[in-house]
Amino acid sequence: MNGEVVKEGFIKTLLNKPDFPYIITLLLGLIAFGVTSIIDSITSTPAVMVEEEYIQPSNCKKGSYKLVLTNLTSGINFKGLIISIESTNYELLFSDPRIRVLAPGMHPKVILSPDKVGITLEFRNLLPNVAFEINTKISLDKTVNTASSKSIPHFRIYESSKGMSFYTPGLKTLLIQHEIGILLFLCIVFPLLCIGIWIKVQRSQ
Repeated sequence: MNGEVVKEGFIKTLLNKPDFPYIITLLLGLIAFGVTSIIDSITSTPAVMVEEEYIQPSNCKKGSYKLVLTNLTSGINFKGLIISIESTNYELLFSDPRIRVLAPGMHPKVILSPDKVGITLEFRNLLPNVAFEINTKISLDKTVNTASSKSIPHFRIYESSKGMSFYTPGLKTLLIQHEIGILLFLCIVFPLLCIGIWIKVQRSQ
C-alpha cells in the first residue's frame, strides 16, 4: 500500500513540474535514438529471419515442412545464395516442393535430389527486405521405424558473405519490421499524450 502511494506521489510531482514537457521530449528522444541505433546495426550486417514449421510424418500419413526466410538487411543483396534442406541421418524423404517469393520477378531454381533425401534452392539475388516461403511434403523411409525415428529437417545456407546472423521472430525483428510505426509513436503520439495529460493537470490546479 505504501509503495502505491509513493508511486502516485512521484507521478503527480512530475506532472506538476513546469519543465515536464522538456523532460519527456528528452527521454523519448534518447529512447528513439537507441531504437534506431539497434535497427541500423542489424540492417547494415548480413542478417536473415528464419521461421520453421514441421509436422512429423507417420507410417500412414505424410508430414510437412515449411521454411520462411526473410532478408532483414536494408542494403545487402545476397548473390549466389544456396539453401539446402536435409534430414538427420537421411531418414526423411522430401516430395512436391513449392516455393512462394514475396518479390516480383524472382524465380529461384529448386532442385530435388535424385534420391529425394534433400532439396536445394539457388538464388541469383535475394534482395533487401524480401522474404520467401518453401513448403514440402515429407514421408519416412520405408526402412525406418516410426517409433524410433528422431530425424528432423534442417537447413543450411551457403553464401559468400561471412558472419551471417540468424534471427527468429522476436524483439529485434519486431523493431525492424515496425520501425517507422514505433518511432512515430515514440516521437509524436506518446509525447502529445503526455503533454495533454500535463496540460490537464495544470488547468485542474
